[in-house]
Amino acid sequence: MIAKLVTHGASRDEARCALVDAANNSVLWPVRTNAAFLARLADDEAFASATIDTGYIERNLDLLLPESSANEAVLRAGAIACVYAALDGDMPHQVGNGLYRQRESVTPWNSLFGFRCNAKPDRRVVVIVDGERREIMLDWSSLEQQAELGAWVEMCGATILAGQHSEVHAFTLGAPAGPGSGSTTGDGSLTAPMPGRVVSVEVLDGASVKAGQKLVVIEAMKMEQGLVAPFDGVVAELKAVAGTQVSEGTLLVRIEKQSA
Repeated sequence: MIAKLVTHGASRDEARCALVDAANNSVLWPVRTNAAFLARLADDEAFASATIDTGYIERNLDLLLPESSANEAVLRAGAIACVYAALDGDMPHQVGNGLYRQRESVTPWNSLFGFRCNAKPDRRVVVIVDGERREIMLDWSSLEQQAELGAWVEMCGATILAGQHSEVHAFTLGAPAGPGSGSTTGDGSLTAPMPGRVVSVEVLDGASVKAGQKLVVIEAMKMEQGLVAPFDGVVAELKAVAGTQVSEGTLLVRIEKQSA
């Protein structure tokens, strides 16, 4: 136990609302707490009307337990914060809970976010969220206009923290797809990082693979690039065929994590 939250008010409902606010604003990291669960429970209609029983929580776990992974709003807020921190070592300005205001200046460097010579801008941002690699698509308008995302962000050393209320997720900027990696999404899908020819397929459909194991080799611009497994798992989909041409973004193989 870390601490107890005690609230009071002129009525039960007033004290309950104070408890919801206190739980929602109790942010701790890296220690995990049940503050988000307590906030949802105290804010639940049945709890508010005192019509619950000893089996209520078990019957309603899906509604009361917060999601373990970051939702879209938190992902975008964390990715935006990572981009700003990488561009100028500073955080985006924040007003209130998740409302960002426009930056005072745009430099020639950060205005070229995602620039590629002789190609459309590539505005994919790779972040590590709670230890999992995720790829998020951003555009400059989302960075500059800073619409309300309903999520907060804070910098803690080299780590960006982002969340909603008392839910916390840790972000760091990940390395973009490069030699030996390929483009990987959070679900383990490996796609072709550029147009090229599949030279070889080093794995079979349904096979077990280890993180870092070579799966597919692509040849592009007279250079070979190996795509490796992002984590331990099983080959759930195998689309790559040796000798075929593939375009950028084509799904080649998808790895599913093995259940414990």
